[in-house]
Amino acid sequence: MRYSEIFSAVALIAKEKRLLFARRVDENLLYLAFEGGDWLFDLSPSHMLIAPVKPQRYQKSYSAPFDLALNRRLNAAVLLRASVEEGDKIARLEFVRADRYKEIKTTLILELLPVKSNALIVDERGIVLESLRRIRKNGVFYVLPPKPPYAPAAETIEDIRAVLIGRYNECRRRELAEKKEIALRETRRKAAKVEEKLQALEDSDELEKRADLARREGELLLANAGAIAPFVKEAVVDDFDGGRRVIDLESLPTAVKEAQRKFLLSKRLRAKAAGLKTQRENLQDRVLFYARLIGAIDEAKDGDRLSAVLPQKPLKQKDAPHGEPIERFEIGGVSVLLGRNERGNALLLKRAKAGDMWFHLKGMPGAHVIVQTRREKLPADIIIEAARLCARFSVSSGGAFEVDYTARRNVRIVKGAEVTYTEYKTVRIGLD
Repeated sequence: MRYSEIFSAVALIAKEKRLLFARRVDENLLYLAFEGGDWLFDLSPSHMLIAPVKPQRYQKSYSAPFDLALNRRLNAAVLLRASVEEGDKIARLEFVRADRYKEIKTTLILELLPVKSNALIVDERGIVLESLRRIRKNGVFYVLPPKPPYAPAAETIEDIRAVLIGRYNECRRRELAEKKEIALRETRRKAAKVEEKLQALEDSDELEKRADLARREGELLLANAGAIAPFVKEAVVDDFDGGRRVIDLESLPTAVKEAQRKFLLSKRLRAKAAGLKTQRENLQDRVLFYARLIGAIDEAKDGDRLSAVLPQKPLKQKDAPHGEPIERFEIGGVSVLLGRNERGNALLLKRAKAGDMWFHLKGMPGAHVIVQTRREKLPADIIIEAARLCARFSVSSGGAFEVDYTARRNVRIVKGAEVTYTEYKTVRIGLD
């Protein structure tokens, strides 16, 4: 930000009075909610911003010493004055807060400096209590950083509110585009890796044929055991259909032992074929999941929607042990679990608690979604986003869809992931 923009923005903030609360809502983002309006301070080293806007809906929660001091010293405080250090990009917001029988004065110092941006909480004596970045020591008097070699003019910008909002929106658009590009690149990389594994799998049908052949040869060896000499490399026997068959052997002592080896080989080949079939289905499910995830990332219109559709690591191993067809998302700090296939859906139903919320497309096959409520009532926006996840990862096309949701206690398992349910509500979701 230019010095004149900071000067004009702080002049606008100076008109505010009572501060409702102050909190950090992202790594470098401070949110000050005044009675008269909302202000965001972005202290990212690459782009500092001040904007009279609310943060995104789904905010992170922090409890570092800086955040605790911010809440304790500034919540329900009154803004005494707001100023900018002459010739430097440093804003001072001075507050007073009534605490029992005395008043507590606190200054929030925002150093909007390139690369070395920082926020500091300073008491009435000028001593640093806490700082956002540990480039300043706590418990010492605050000292201004060296001033720049130039003296910028303190110009007032007309309609500074529109300028700040426009710059904030443009920054968020660029940030969203960058995050989407990174997410798409990573998702496509994972999809290509899974597709490569899928193509490298052996043919399970061919393994089944080899298993049938080994078993048939074992049966022929038993039927012709008396005519086969020990320790031979091959045997020529009468087949059950009247023809002649040559069977390769391992030079074992008896035909019976050769037959037992054939039966064991058949059993192993059949087990491998079954495992390959399951593995193929899991890989195909993951390929489809990534294809739908790419669509969800493309569809995201803001940072909230993007963060809601990006899979997260499981909070607990029991939520989704490695290899299980279950994906975890996070919406506004709430964990949302989604089954990628019928097995994943069945596992979710089995593990969900009675008070968790269950989502499913109305009248259509698709993913089951469980929102872990922890006995809390779900906000309407989280219900919408959970329903959107359910629809997005159940179909591969756009359109309007209805999603039913109810408490898990109202869902009765018929078989596997087949259910009946009662006392449900329905929400309509549109997909691009």
